[in-house]
Amino acid sequence: TLLYVTHRVEEILPSFSKTLLLKNGSIHSKGNTEDVLNNINLTSFFNRRVQVLEYNNQRLLRFII
Repeated sequence: TLLYVTHRVEEILPSFSKTLLLKNGSIHSKGNTEDVLNNINLTSFFNRRVQVLEYNNQRLLRFII
């Protein structure tokens, strides 16, 4: 088991099977990484419209104005 803590979504590797997002000291969402790191969930997490892009097997975020 590996516990990886980061403030950067880009660092969450595709090989990580589970992801937990904490917001203001509470669990915002948890589950399979591909289910947690999606446009709808991350838009709710950041309170800003977000698009999740994949490039070279890495997730990138684009904040939409």
